[in-house]
Amino acid sequence: MAATQKPKKKPARSTDRRNIWLLIITTLLVLGSVFMFLPPQEKINQGLDIQGGLSVVLTAKGADGAAVSNDDMEKSRAIIESRVNALGASEAVVQVQGTDQILVQIPGLTNTEDALNTIGKTGKLEFARLDSFTDEDVKTKIENGEASGEGTVTDDLGVATLPTGETQHLKVEEGTYTPIITGANITNVSIGKAKETSADYAVNLALDSDGAAAFSAASKDLLPTHGKIVIILDGEVQQAPAVQDEISSNVSITGGYTLDEAKALQTVLESGSLPVSFEYAQSQTVGPTLGQDALASGVLVALIGLAVVMLYLLFFYRGLGLITAAAMIVFAVLYLGILATLSSFGLFSLSLAGIAGIVLTIGMAADSSILTMERFRE
Repeated sequence: MAATQKPKKKPARSTDRRNIWLLIITTLLVLGSVFMFLPPQEKINQGLDIQGGLSVVLTAKGADGAAVSNDDMEKSRAIIESRVNALGASEAVVQVQGTDQILVQIPGLTNTEDALNTIGKTGKLEFARLDSFTDEDVKTKIENGEASGEGTVTDDLGVATLPTGETQHLKVEEGTYTPIITGANITNVSIGKAKETSADYAVNLALDSDGAAAFSAASKDLLPTHGKIVIILDGEVQQAPAVQDEISSNVSITGGYTLDEAKALQTVLESGSLPVSFEYAQSQTVGPTLGQDALASGVLVALIGLAVVMLYLLFFYRGLGLITAAAMIVFAVLYLGILATLSSFGLFSLSLAGIAGIVLTIGMAADSSILTMERFRE
């Protein structure tokens, strides 16, 4: 008669070792989560409805009233998004609305004026010889320094200067001048001091081979008479410096720019010109007061909900309830750690809807805990 073999029991020592490792790993995860989310108001990104910021709706204007194509809208969205990212904004929203509008939401933005001057600017840069202008009135104003100031161009970086504090720019019509180069000829944009001892900043442009050749030829031709090269951005004369030396492949634009103004111009030029022009249909600065009150209320509700659930577990399940309550605390800590980790990578931003989701998650965790306790009781 064949002897029946009893199934081998798993050694208790290996089970204990596994439990110890699980306890160690859980402890490390909890400590890591605490490190990641403390303090939560700094480690977890907040959305526009909580911390406030800038909300803008841009409406595209086609040439001569023509409809704007979907391709142009998508290109514009991508360019505006790159400009918003260059502002250092996190969790910004840039999306197309309808057929001719783009919604831009930037949470936590403080300098809204600079942002507005950057994100919606067409960014069409042109350099043109003054003697190519056909509008005599505009030509005379530029000659007399009534456009936006005058300066000089040197042989180092082609420095163009503009009097500090000048804010009005002369508008010129497209087609009334012949551009030497455009923004398409720019290969690199950088920022540096206008002069070693100056507090102003310059925007330095590096040109491609075609742009360098055209600029060099124009400056060489204008040098004997010290003719002027007009710098035009979005149809407005920025500067009209007189050529003092032949310029090669680098041009430096100075105009009494502060660092922020130079960075804004750099952002516009680096991202390229928009295929269509935009106007502000709506611009709103959202204050954080209401959002912070809602955040405080949401956190309070979540804590009250968690406390009520834990009291329920302790009252009905006593000793087992302690284990479940501890498990819920561990779950809450790990959950906050995950949110903080996602925030550090720019993948999460807490909104009022997110707070409601967290409260719902607490309820689901409590539900699963109660089901587990009921199975133990059975």
